[in-house]
This record gives sequence, C-alpha cells and structure tokens, in this order.
Amino acid sequence: STTGLRNRISQHIDEGPKGTCAIHLSHWFDRKYSIQILVYDEPGAVLQIIEDDLSDSLKPAFGKKGANTT
Repeated sequence: STTGLRNRISQHIDEGPKGTCAIHLSHWFDRKYSIQILVYDEPGAVLQIIEDDLSDSLKPAFGKKGANTT
C-alpha cells in the first residue's frame, strides 16, 4: 500500500520508532539523496522474483534476499 511504503521510507530516513530495523539514512548522509520507487502490478510471488533479481544485479550493501517471514 502507498501508506505502508511511505511509512517504511520514513523509517529508513530515520523518522520511525526507536528500535525499528531500518537503514537510518540521516545518520549516513548529511546531503541530499534520491530514492527510486518502481511500481509493478504483479502477484507477490512474481514481485519476490523481481526483487531478488534487482538485488542480484545491483549488489546492495544492506538488506536480505528472499521473502519476509513475519
């Protein structure tokens, strides 16, 4: 959902509740940064394949591969 995405981005920027697992970009950067959001209209299983492929291609320094188990 859009609200869920906005909340999660806020958490990663460092505006979330204390103890939330997030990158907290404001502690890493004191300048502007950009966030790219890709939107797909696909079932969850297909989205997971896309996310894993992006992770393989981009080699992010943070995050995990695979579905969330919570």
